[in-house]
Amino acid sequence: MPKQVVIISLLLGMCGGWSLGARSQPGDQICLGHQVLLRARPGGTGSVLATVWFGEQVTLLGESASDTVSGRVYVRMRTAEGRTGWADTYMFSEGEGAAVVLAGMPVYQRPMTPTTITDQVTRPGDIVIVLHRVGEWTEIAGRDRTPHGWIRGGNVLSTAVSDLELATLMATAEAEPQPDVRREKLDQLVTMAANSPLQPLLAARRDALPPPRDPVRAIPVQPAAAQALPEQAVSAGTVELTGAIFVLPASAATPGLFDAAHASLPFGSKVVLYFPDNEGFVELTITSRLPAGNKALIGISRTCYELVYGTQPGAKARISYTAPISGNSIP
Repeated sequence: MPKQVVIISLLLGMCGGWSLGARSQPGDQICLGHQVLLRARPGGTGSVLATVWFGEQVTLLGESASDTVSGRVYVRMRTAEGRTGWADTYMFSEGEGAAVVLAGMPVYQRPMTPTTITDQVTRPGDIVIVLHRVGEWTEIAGRDRTPHGWIRGGNVLSTAVSDLELATLMATAEAEPQPDVRREKLDQLVTMAANSPLQPLLAARRDALPPPRDPVRAIPVQPAAAQALPEQAVSAGTVELTGAIFVLPASAATPGLFDAAHASLPFGSKVVLYFPDNEGFVELTITSRLPAGNKALIGISRTCYELVYGTQPGAKARISYTAPISGNSIP
């Protein structure tokens, strides 16, 4: 037995619950986990030496260790960069490489066996690893093995490098929290995908987003424009505040797009609500009161909220208004 294996055996033996054996065959395998940590020793407690990403190829070095308690098997491997360490063998498999899903397809547990259909369905645009092929059947595994099984069809996957790059960029774009930015990124990808089978999918994802902000609604901020509201001629100065937003519930008296609720400002008062990027503002009219005990700065309709902040929850309002001279309480 090689000296290195003897040393590892002694270390594992002192820990208890481990057995060492040549249970892995040397060779190349592909990572199926989103990101798998490569550690200095088997198990989940060794120091982290490297991260192996989904779709990355590694070389198994022919050494394995089994945790007799959990049943997990860890294998020693080397990355393309030359780093070596241990990882759970469950997240690695032999395979052909990465591919992009072009159509939603049912996933089966076994090839050529329709009765083994599962409730899993491939999602167009996702990247999967092609593991094996049997005739028109292909075994695939997604990130963290979800989905995992067999799909049927010869033109439902693309292994083109350009399509893999587009799918990766699409996933990044769809993770963008701001709908307007997401739309802009997807629109750029639609142009890039002129000769790709992914172009219709990219266009559909872009068109499914809420329409972009109506620029007519956003009044450009001029250096002195937001300092005072001409509608309130009698004033004691301009107040600018930042605070929580209350989204007014839809009811029989559904608020208008630019109607707002406030704890104390007189009905008819005008309030400026600024866009978070400070590129403009909308002018609101106080038409109702906030619910008793509600500590929000201002209440606005759901439509107005999405116009100004998109679908991002928990936004903070920045408003300004001219304070009444009457001495009414100002939050």
